[in-house]
Amino acid sequence: MNTVADIISYAKSHNINMIAKIENGNLILEGNLTDEFIESAKQHKPDLLLFTIVTKACDGLTITAQQFIALLSEEDKEDILSGGTGIRTLKAYAESFSKGVQTGRIAYHPTTGLLIKHGIGGLSS
Repeated sequence: MNTVADIISYAKSHNINMIAKIENGNLILEGNLTDEFIESAKQHKPDLLLFTIVTKACDGLTITAQQFIALLSEEDKEDILSGGTGIRTLKAYAESFSKGVQTGRIAYHPTTGLLIKHGIGGLSS
């Protein structure tokens, strides 16, 4: 498991839950854990924390966690991981991106399937 995508895919297929505790920066893993999985999760902890937090914010929206993360600046990511951006604010941010997708202001990249923004409404790529 060399990438965050590999770890997430493995966790989903093996019913492993990842729970982020923003206030203390912990990532709690629950399920059938192997030493290899735990070591891979440790190596990618910040990205897994971000994914876990953003997944919660995207729940029920038309935007996935991966798409939302691709739209975030490095400063946004740091704020989220430091607890400077609360879940309500993050959810509102995800909702605005989701609406951007629905209205065509944010489009899917034809090759990667990720969302791209083009200087619309104050956003730039």
